[in-house]
Amino acid sequence: MSNIQSTSLVPSTPNPTTAAEKKAWKASQDFEAIFLRQIFQSMRKATSAMSESDEKDESETQMQDLAWDGMADQVAHAGGFGLAKILYPKILAEGSSLPSQYSTPPPLPSSVASAYVAARGPATSKIKNLDEVVSRAAADTGLDPALIHAVIQAESGGNAQAKSAKGALGPMQLMPATAADLGVNPLDPVQNILGGSRYLAAMKKQFGSDKLALAAYNAGPSAVARHGGVPPYAETQAYVRKVLQTRDTISGRNP
Repeated sequence: MSNIQSTSLVPSTPNPTTAAEKKAWKASQDFEAIFLRQIFQSMRKATSAMSESDEKDESETQMQDLAWDGMADQVAHAGGFGLAKILYPKILAEGSSLPSQYSTPPPLPSSVASAYVAARGPATSKIKNLDEVVSRAAADTGLDPALIHAVIQAESGGNAQAKSAKGALGPMQLMPATAADLGVNPLDPVQNILGGSRYLAAMKKQFGSDKLALAAYNAGPSAVARHGGVPPYAETQAYVRKVLQTRDTISGRNP
């Protein structure tokens, strides 16, 4: 028998108690979920390439991708493969500074962001089964489907290939750096909507209302925090009014 004692390379599951510890553990799990989504997407591409079956409908493939994304989130938050446990001490020591889908995304160099977009493939020409995609995003985030529809209308008018002068992409106008942090392909309308909805839900969780979440989505969370409410920017104030009115019209709250 060997005298060498076996040890695990993966730390034990933490038991966070303080607010900082809980935030760091949540960030660690979210970071692992992003990593797992990339692995699962690569697995799906590999198995699809080897499959001899007929090509599936694009909308069916997109919904399957969403299902795999959801599985990645569940695996990461149910224990994962140990990456979150390894990251946790580092994130805790740095004050939860590593990127998370629930934190304000750090800027990426433009060359990195451009390479990310180019590597993720071409844009899809149109959004198929929009109601189904929005319903999936609403179930994933807890947002009102009417709110997601209203943001899509305000941001792009439902144009899957929309691109702003600043480089925001797709139906919910995600910046490439934001999309990279969320772990989604901004050129894929389904992933764009899911990612944008997750970010909007994070803003609502941070500020507590649709109104302030929309202000943060448009002007940035730091502007909302700095002004203690909707910033006094004409563009942002008009954006918030427009989206809320559209939401209420869609949901039948307006006469």
